[in-house]
Amino acid sequence: MNALIEAALNYSRTLLLMLFFVLICGLYSFLTISRELNPDITIPFINVSTSHEGISPRDADQLIITPLEKELRTIEGVKEISSTSFQGKTNTLIEFESNIRIDSAIVDVREQSQNAETELPDDTEQPIIKEINLALFPIILINLTGDISPSDLYHHADKLKDKIESIPGVLSAKIRGKRDHVTEIIIDPELMNNYNLSQQELISTFSENNRLVASGVLDNGSGRFPIKVPGLFTDPQHIYNLPLRTNGDKLIRVKDVAVGHTTFKDPRNITRFNGRTTVTLEISKRIGSNIIGTL
Repeated sequence: MNALIEAALNYSRTLLLMLFFVLICGLYSFLTISRELNPDITIPFINVSTSHEGISPRDADQLIITPLEKELRTIEGVKEISSTSFQGKTNTLIEFESNIRIDSAIVDVREQSQNAETELPDDTEQPIIKEINLALFPIILINLTGDISPSDLYHHADKLKDKIESIPGVLSAKIRGKRDHVTEIIIDPELMNNYNLSQQELISTFSENNRLVASGVLDNGSGRFPIKVPGLFTDPQHIYNLPLRTNGDKLIRVKDVAVGHTTFKDPRNITRFNGRTTVTLEISKRIGSNIIGTL
């Protein structure tokens, strides 16, 4: 002990320099190290979802979940399986032991899900297998509301989304509660009968005229370029002026047998704040980025 104290006194300047260096390193690490409220931890959870249009929750439990769980329980390292059935779909959550590698578990789940497909109803879509990663969950929710029209609210949400996604460390900003514009066509049955038109003819006309048509490839000295004829509806007037058929010298158009207006799609989910319509932005950060710096 005395020798240690004597050495410290003899080399006091060197010791102080080493302590100062350690202090600087510690301060630098404190300022630059990433901080997480919820650290990026790989958890052994895998979700398997299936879709079957029209199937009831009870039938889905018997015809889809039961055979699927039977195959999944044969996988080594499975700790617990929990399933939920909804109208037209099912979700199965598989928890593995902590020592199981998630990459190997996904391969095993995919193989056993394929084995179970032979026992599922014919119209059941192929199971979708996803790893659950907490790092991709939203770190913050932003609600936009106000005494403005839905169109203005969606416009402001789109502008804010673009600005947020330009921030370093932000992976994505998803908008929830936004409804897409649609053009609604209301047919007059009497006018349709007067022109001897069927509803199916009208639907076929819309379908045939609202598509991209490939027109081959253009070869020149600069290379090969695919050519497409623009055929998608971009304006309601394009729909109203579509020709249906000729009646003598008169060309019958959609606007002659129907009226239309621009509206919004029916909402798939509704978000409200204090009783007012709201648009929500879900902000997700990039894996490994500093959550405090991002916020």
